[in-house]
Parts: sequence; structure tokens; C-alpha cells
Amino acid sequence: MKIIGVILAGGRSSRMGADKAFVTFNGRPLVEHVLARFAPQVADVVINANGDAARFAAYPHPVLPDRLGANGPLCGVASGLNYAQQHNADAIVAVPVDGPLLPLDLVDRLTAALNPESQAVVARSPDGVEPTFALWRVSALPQMEIALEQGIRGPKHMLEQLPHASVLFDAKVAGLAPFANLNTREELADVERRVLHEGAGSLA
Repeated sequence: MKIIGVILAGGRSSRMGADKAFVTFNGRPLVEHVLARFAPQVADVVINANGDAARFAAYPHPVLPDRLGANGPLCGVASGLNYAQQHNADAIVAVPVDGPLLPLDLVDRLTAALNPESQAVVARSPDGVEPTFALWRVSALPQMEIALEQGIRGPKHMLEQLPHASVLFDAKVAGLAPFANLNTREELADVERRVLHEGAGSLA
């Protein structure tokens, strides 16, 4: 199965106060942490981001704006599915750019849980479903585009409309939940302190 990785970096980062992809975490931009952990797991990586794509010129990956000129994480997922369809891939796995602790076995475990009836497989943590960490079949794109035209913007609401499976991830990274995301400077600083305290100087 050919799987394209999609890094969702199209958010406005309003709570962070800066382009989240380039906020420094543990000495490197968040996007570099995600790429280091995610890229080896997939056939190719694309970055979903709006605005000037040239800011990602240092990274050798296509940059895709939100699908249908809309915004929200589901639009980024749809952009990734459209790209995957054009490049003869079977599915995508999407992750957010503010998830620098994502599991190194994320793609393998999501793929293993895929069954013939499922259009998607979503990660779960002890805190519940993590809808921005999910595998989506290319065949889900037509229904997703209808949902976008109806105003649906969240992956969680899309999953409710599709047959899907889920996988529990409970192993921690540096003592932290694997899907810890960083929406504010305070959250980033707290996770960074805890990573350093645990001695995990490099998360890659």
C-alpha cells in the first residue's frame, strides 16, 4: 500500500502568535521535529500550508494550500487526498505540525488496523480520539468534498460520517502523551521543559 504523509500546517496559529511550523522547540522548528519522526514512515511527504509556500523552501516537499479555497484541518486532509490520488497512492496519513512527539510506529499501526470496510483509521490516546492523527483512504475524497461544501471543517465530524477503525497508542515519549500538541507558548515551554528533564535531548 502506497501511503503519502501529510503535515497539516495550514492553521492560523492565532494562539501561538507566530507561524507554528517555525516556532522553535528543543532547538529546532516544529516542522523539522515532525519531519524527522514522520518522513521515514511514508512513501512521500507533503506539507499543507496556506500563504507563501516559499517559506518552506528549505524542505524538499510539495506545499499544498487548503482544498476548495476553504480553511480548517479537514481542508488540508482533502488537499492531501487529492495529491495522493494524482500520484497513484492508496491513502494518506495526516499529522499536525504541532505534534513533535508523534509515534515512530504511527503509520504501521494505523495501516495494520485498516480493514476492507474502513475508509479511515484514527489514533486514540488514553485521553480519547486524536482526529488530526489519522489514515484516510483516497476513496474517501468524494464524500469529504461534499462534506466540505456543506461546511464541515473538522476531521472528527468527517470520521462520524465514514466507516472507520481506531488504534490505541498509550506509550509515552519523554514521559509525555504521544499526541501532545502545542497550541500556545506556555504549552510549548512546558513540554520542552519536561522533555529536557527526561533527558530526551533529541526527539528524532
